[in-house]
Amino acid sequence: MGHVHTATINKVVLAIPPVSSGQSFVGASLPPYGVVSIGTELAHRFPNLQIEVWDGVVLGQPELLKRAKSLEQSVLFGISAHTSLNYSNCLELVRAAPKANVVLGGIHVFARRCGRL
Repeated sequence: MGHVHTATINKVVLAIPPVSSGQSFVGASLPPYGVVSIGTELAHRFPNLQIEVWDGVVLGQPELLKRAKSLEQSVLFGISAHTSLNYSNCLELVRAAPKANVVLGGIHVFARRCGRL
């Protein structure tokens, strides 16, 4: 995750947006093993850090957007672009959390060329 000054970050939120509207993907409901693994490692290394995992298949994109809008500057917001089919939902979440420290990751983070967010 690079260098994060842990004194200023008190919470990490790891989100997996659902596939974008109009898209279909057979594995869209797979458990979020990648972000759960990252969250588990962070919890082990930083026991005082609050960690949440938001699964977009369970919560839905509207709920993810609602939650993202309330994130503060003390939050590290990791968003997983696990497939190019959820990429537009990932960008929506980035834009919805202007105060949070956002990290966009996953295997398809550069799935599409985009300008500045």
